[in-house]
Amino acid sequence: MNERLKRLREIGQSVWVDSLSRDDIQNGNLQRMTEDGVLGVTSNPTILQQAIAQSELYDQELQKLAETIDDAREIFRRIAVRDIRDASDIFMPVYEQTEHKDGYVSLEVSPELAFDTEGTITRAKLLWEMVDRPNLLVKIPATKEGLGAIEESGGVGPILHSASCRFRIPLTYPDDVTVGARIGEVGDDRFVMLYRAVSHGHGAVAADGESLIVTFSYAAGTKAPVSDALRDRLLQLRGDV
Repeated sequence: MNERLKRLREIGQSVWVDSLSRDDIQNGNLQRMTEDGVLGVTSNPTILQQAIAQSELYDQELQKLAETIDDAREIFRRIAVRDIRDASDIFMPVYEQTEHKDGYVSLEVSPELAFDTEGTITRAKLLWEMVDRPNLLVKIPATKEGLGAIEESGGVGPILHSASCRFRIPLTYPDDVTVGARIGEVGDDRFVMLYRAVSHGHGAVAADGESLIVTFSYAAGTKAPVSDALRDRLLQLRGDV
């Protein structure tokens, strides 16, 4: 560990870097930063735009996305999400070792939505779902409208913990498949979704699946109890009430 960074950490200071690029992710430089004592990464559209412009590592992905997507903003968002997700994986050990106090990688909601509360909430949740990492830090502009979005986005919501699928028979093309879902066990801070896929061609069950959903406090970065309203709705869907 870098001695200066170590001393800063000893007095309670967390050093983050305000830089992110695919080059640093792939050449091991970002990993070495964590070993030196860097505890997080911030990013913004300007940082990511510069990274894309200065590296050839994005060229193939840009070309592939441009073949199917006309919206330049959507192309940029998908490229940014990939870098943020990969960086989050690198900092995940820091996130776990510090008990969620550090180890975050940030991605901001577009400033174009700074005065649109609902738009900011929608975009923040979209980014959270796209990155799909618990150590993502979504930055929201601190406007009056943004403060409302921060309060709403910092609430409790479901997050996928794990998923499994067991195939009973091979599925082949062509075939018509019907997939059904139902609520399984509902716990204190989690619930289970059960799935079944039926092959019309074989006239039989093709696969059974299960996913564990955990209720998560995005503000605290920890699991949270299933709310009474959500529990009631889950039990209604399950047919218990």
